[in-house]
Amino acid sequence: MKTLATIFGALALMTWGASAQEGPVPATAADAQPALAAPAATPAVEVQPAAEIQPAAPAAEAVQTASAEPKTAPLSMVEVILFCVVVVGVIALGIWKSRDPEETEEEKKAKGASDYFLAGRGLTWWLVGFSLIAANISTEQFVGMSGKSANWVGMAIAGYEWLAAITLVVVAFCFLPKLLKGGVYTIPEFLEYRYNTLARSLMAIATLLILVGVPTAGVIYAGAKVISVFFTGYSAMGIDFGNITVGCVIIAFCATVYVFVGGLKACAWTDLFWGAALIVGGGVVAYFALTELSGADPNHLIQSAAANSGATVASLGNPSDSLWHGVTRFFELNSGDAASGVNTVGGKLHMIRPADDAEIPWTALCLGLWIPNFFYWGLNQYIMQRTLASKSLAEGQMGIVFAAFLKLIIPFVVVVPGILAYNLYRNDLKEQAEVKNMRRKSVRRKIPPQSRAAPSSTSLRTASWWKTWRKAVPMPFITRK
Repeated sequence: MKTLATIFGALALMTWGASAQEGPVPATAADAQPALAAPAATPAVEVQPAAEIQPAAPAAEAVQTASAEPKTAPLSMVEVILFCVVVVGVIALGIWKSRDPEETEEEKKAKGASDYFLAGRGLTWWLVGFSLIAANISTEQFVGMSGKSANWVGMAIAGYEWLAAITLVVVAFCFLPKLLKGGVYTIPEFLEYRYNTLARSLMAIATLLILVGVPTAGVIYAGAKVISVFFTGYSAMGIDFGNITVGCVIIAFCATVYVFVGGLKACAWTDLFWGAALIVGGGVVAYFALTELSGADPNHLIQSAAANSGATVASLGNPSDSLWHGVTRFFELNSGDAASGVNTVGGKLHMIRPADDAEIPWTALCLGLWIPNFFYWGLNQYIMQRTLASKSLAEGQMGIVFAAFLKLIIPFVVVVPGILAYNLYRNDLKEQAEVKNMRRKSVRRKIPPQSRAAPSSTSLRTASWWKTWRKAVPMPFITRK
């Protein structure tokens, strides 16, 4: 009974966090990515084809047309069955590998928390490496980073990944020896060992709330968005698998069950397959996208070329089946000096952007990102738990260095496909963005003006508490004007 209560409690907590992301404002890059097309106010930057220069339809009519379109399932029944078999199979494999059939109940009790939370401290370097990557990359990268790269940010968004590789090497040789020497199970426990119990409690509570409320909720929601798209039209026992809430429940339930049953060892083995599948799958997508780019009509591709790239219809050449032709087209379309503000106004193949860049100035990457990086990779329980479970210091260090090598590959399987998506499907993205924006404007018009900016009860209580506290506590550094 306690087991069931714990499972459903964790499930409810993660589902609540995911459902909190819903709202009239786009919550993920999956919604925001279509809006990356250049606005109509900059005709000098992008040349609009004649088919696009039409009188704008009324918002209500566009919304009605979009909602009237029949929803068709993108996946066939065979693909759905294959997807479910793979998911269930990998989860079952992880649980099976976490069990030792020859182990007695007394031996299980003797191992205790070390076996459950740290996989018996027996992970090899390749399990540690793949587990770190699978724990790090998810819909945040495949949705968020791809969307940002399709925008004018381009390859610069990969700076997060490549700086993380440097951070991982430092963590392997500076952080990990200290942590393994202390014999700790968690990072908050190390703070107690180093400072006191209060430091441990504050760290544990803060990281728990942050992990559940920010990355976990966002990842579950973004994953549910993908499920809702690919499983549109499928239902069973009255459950609509195209519903985002249903997708959140499915993802949270599956993750909760196999983690609770198998512990970290089950996580590590499932991470091995998911991590490898993410990298290989991203590489396959990049390959097919480059092949598609090589065979695309140059008159269509020129619309997505950077304004200062110098690309022309003639320079792009005739369509071809050659992969190398797709690579040369990719560089020609997206080259040019870096510029920010509007898509296609500048080149996208720059890792270093100007210091006044609105998104990723080089000063933020080189000077401001190190503290968050060292916290995430060196003091984050969610990540460091994998390294604390390594067989030895040498195995742990090799695993972290292996993960750093994999981080160097991630931009080529995540960022490059995002840029290619804009080159190939710019018009489709723009059309979807216009429909979604009109739908949101239509919803906003239905909300009474007095309700749009009404303060919440939480903000009112906070304001009341702040006024009372200011009267009770003297603060000479605050003056009234």
